[in-house]
Amino acid sequence: MKKYIIPLLFIFIAAPVFASDATEYSSNMVSGETWYVGQFDKLALDVVIPSGNPGGTDILDALTVKNEGNARYASGIKELHLWLDYGTQGFQGWGTDVDLGAGTYTGPQTGWYWENLDVAVPADGRRLFVSVDVWESPPASSVNYTVQLGLPDLNDINENGEFDADESGVFMASKNNGPVGGAVINGTNQTIGYANSDVAGPKVIMTNLKNDQVLTDSSYVIQGEARDQGNSSPEYVKIRISKDGEPTAGLQDVDILTDNYSTWEYNWDNISDGTYYVQTQSRDFLGYESSTTSITVIVNKGGELSQEYSSVSLNKTTAYADGEDAIDVNVTLRNQDDYPIENKTIYLKEIREDGDVTIKSSGSGVIGQVLFSLKATEPTSGTFKITLGEDSVGSPFTITFLEKPAPMPVVEGVIDYEVGQWIKLDGHPAVYFLDSENLRHAYPVQAVWESYFGEDFSRVNTIDAVTMASYPLGRNVPFKIGTLMKLPTVPKVYKVEEGAIMRWVPTEAIATANFGENWASLIKLIPDSFISDYTVGTDIE
Repeated sequence: MKKYIIPLLFIFIAAPVFASDATEYSSNMVSGETWYVGQFDKLALDVVIPSGNPGGTDILDALTVKNEGNARYASGIKELHLWLDYGTQGFQGWGTDVDLGAGTYTGPQTGWYWENLDVAVPADGRRLFVSVDVWESPPASSVNYTVQLGLPDLNDINENGEFDADESGVFMASKNNGPVGGAVINGTNQTIGYANSDVAGPKVIMTNLKNDQVLTDSSYVIQGEARDQGNSSPEYVKIRISKDGEPTAGLQDVDILTDNYSTWEYNWDNISDGTYYVQTQSRDFLGYESSTTSITVIVNKGGELSQEYSSVSLNKTTAYADGEDAIDVNVTLRNQDDYPIENKTIYLKEIREDGDVTIKSSGSGVIGQVLFSLKATEPTSGTFKITLGEDSVGSPFTITFLEKPAPMPVVEGVIDYEVGQWIKLDGHPAVYFLDSENLRHAYPVQAVWESYFGEDFSRVNTIDAVTMASYPLGRNVPFKIGTLMKLPTVPKVYKVEEGAIMRWVPTEAIATANFGENWASLIKLIPDSFISDYTVGTDIE
């Protein structure tokens, strides 16, 4: 019997490896409303595009939008604009959000497309808006047009993962395109009315003044643009600038630069430091008015130093003279209006009997702060001050660098922590047990001290820093023998025995038999970081 080897024919079809399901896209409902001829920036679609790289970023290359209503280009719709969400969350459109341009119209079956977008899409997606500019003339008949925009189902005709003008969907650099399994459509529709009348005031933007912007001069030229929401034109644009804490200011005329206030400016002069609220008001020739929401502007020209608002703080006043341990001096300069004073030279000076000596100097940054980091290689102590010109900032302060003690010795044997001396530094809460070998042992938490002496600190003596530094550190003081202790993260209770041995109490019955009915009230907590002070022993039976 002959055996035949039959060649297998493999046919490769160029197709994207992945595809984004429609459920991965989210559409935020844009409510239904009626628009009129000549209006613009009318939000019709609010969607979040997913990244094609799960857990990573991607690039949006192209996108198409289709209208499920009956409005078309020149039949109600003049342009569709694609926007990136920017500034305050949500759609603001012209003057705030990033305009990616007008879409190209290809017909009622395919709609509009944007290509070569090169828009970064984070791992959690990118929010996009599509707005409608309404045709300037009313329709020939009294039929209302409808708008219900959506992202159509993916149609990659040549299946190469790249956008062509006759295709539809969302195209990503990853080629994980979509949506697949259904279009992503706004849940309701908008209506373009046939009324040949203007129903809204102009839209006004400030092009060089944003919310929370900081100004540093006593004058500023505010620039802006205006455009009517309809077929009229702006009759006027006015501006209101009110200072926080003062009565609301009146409206002031702006200067018109081009026809119908399409561009305008306002010279804001004699500005004092403070917080201001700026808004515009406009009206078209048909009498329709509009106002913008106030934005906050901060004016900070520097001004005089305020001792009340300025400050000097130290991370500590004592450090080791090892060339590494640093004392950080943080200086904050504020003026009389509690705003930062920037670009000023600050001096750190040591106060000496024969005159002050400048140790360091530095310029204040945009938030009015300076950081001096001080280190020493030999033990020393001194009193310092911070100055700005002839003015002192804050109060003088004393810092000390101590000789670094020898490495902590290993203490063998059992120590009686109830016979000896107890010492501390003035102004510092830490208490140490000084043993017969002049080794000092820290009480890591107050609960350890209380296991021996309760809240009685009468036996503690205060000593100076130099004397304290002469005593090498020993191991931490453990809980008193017989104490029940527990770690916050471990559901076990231990009994402390001689030599800092901790023995697990495995059951409530054993705990009750050994420590009484109220054993739970005797438990003291010790942070996990101090578990190395103890050695695990056998369980209690």
